[in-house]
Amino acid sequence: MAKPILVMDDWYVGMSGDPEKGFQTLYGWNLHSQPGLLIPQYEFLADSDAIINANDDLILWFTTYDEDGLTPKLYAYDDRGVLYVRESGVWTELRDTWQSNGHGLLAFGDSLYYVRRAYLGKLTGDDTVGGNYNDTFKSLAENLSSGQYSQMAIFAGSLYVPNGRYISKLDSDGTTWTAQALTLAIGYRIRAMTVWNDYLVASTDSTTAVDGEQIIFWDGTSTAPSIIIDVPKPGASALINWDNLLLAFISNKIFKWTGSEFEIMTQFPKTSQHAQEMTRKIDIAPGAVLLHSDRVLIGARQGIVGGDTQFLSGVWSLGRHDETKPIALCFEYQISTGETDDIQLGGLASFSSSNDEPFLYLGYDDNSTAGIDKLNVHKQFEDPYIVSPALTLPSDFGGLVQGIRIRFHGDMAGNIHWNKVTVYYRTDNDIDYFNDTTDWTELGVIDNDEDEGDNQNDILYGVYERPERIQFKFDFSGNNGVTFNNIEPTKIEIF
Repeated sequence: MAKPILVMDDWYVGMSGDPEKGFQTLYGWNLHSQPGLLIPQYEFLADSDAIINANDDLILWFTTYDEDGLTPKLYAYDDRGVLYVRESGVWTELRDTWQSNGHGLLAFGDSLYYVRRAYLGKLTGDDTVGGNYNDTFKSLAENLSSGQYSQMAIFAGSLYVPNGRYISKLDSDGTTWTAQALTLAIGYRIRAMTVWNDYLVASTDSTTAVDGEQIIFWDGTSTAPSIIIDVPKPGASALINWDNLLLAFISNKIFKWTGSEFEIMTQFPKTSQHAQEMTRKIDIAPGAVLLHSDRVLIGARQGIVGGDTQFLSGVWSLGRHDETKPIALCFEYQISTGETDDIQLGGLASFSSSNDEPFLYLGYDDNSTAGIDKLNVHKQFEDPYIVSPALTLPSDFGGLVQGIRIRFHGDMAGNIHWNKVTVYYRTDNDIDYFNDTTDWTELGVIDNDEDEGDNQNDILYGVYERPERIQFKFDFSGNNGVTFNNIEPTKIEIF
């Protein structure tokens, strides 16, 4: 039996900005749950969101609120200041809070709080009763404008509300208000905030009046930050505490806190300098990072190169199965419209579940309509694909490559219309780290259909080239119904 030249089974390394060290693309896969196995992800479908479509404004925030102490419900807040609730499977508009761009939303104590341009508003009790809303509950220290966020946080029993260069504080009694509990230097404004150990951590995304940006650590009571760390512009657009690892998302890079500084942990692929294009800036809203099943989900979009089809805008994941594996990036979910370019992404939320699988909710705008997607945990994504690393062959002058074989966990369905894999390759100068779509030569199709060749366990021959480097693309096609698909690769062998 022929022995493979190379074997790919290290899915756990994820996607890399250097495809000689990691996969160029893992699109629509869960690589974190089971080591050694790639699992097609579930797919996003449009939720019952007709009112979101009609209003056509991006949902920036989700939160849960229990108005009666019995039944938590999921609420949403859009960038025009409209509040919504999901009840009986349908999104309903509750209230246009007016003079608001949906700056922040969070439940605290017995109330739901929402940030308007000049005020902190609140709902207490039944959301259908107009008298339960107070749009001018507390005045902010600084008025907010469109595009500014107020990512509220609960810390040490109080609610903290960023607004411009200030953080305001609402005590646990729900009444005592300190409008200027913390004041940053002139020119700075707060973009994102989270809780990490004994600190509130806030990042700035400021005007051009400041040369750099900051991430501040604050104990919640002192008149000045405990720690101030300088970071590069445009500053951290989102922060998250992941299992005590503090992460900051700054443009196309993910930084981690070492205890003394923020250092680069990884970079999103397809975002570095390429030809005459500028470095791609990645935009992540503060409400678009979420802890989910022991990994971090990230709603990331490319926000500077118009008409760009190289960076995949959608929901990425950052995770690892255990401490023996590296922290890895993967593209897990596209929005329900199928768009991965020229879209906006808002809030992410996890609410309720089915058979222990949490439902995810995502606010998006694909520039034709805004909507809310819900993860369909009963249907896997139909068209995941893999772009391999750029593989250097074990020879100074290249080695003869004949074909490939994919090993699966179980068997594919015995119908080519339900399960198949189309295999492509490209070599040497045709390899493009920034492009998944061009210069491919089709090698053939792998299936488990007796009427179509049934070559699932065979070597797919047909390359017969002697390149120095070779790269493969695998387009997986799943069942168009609602059943799960047996297209779970364990390894790929190159002969």
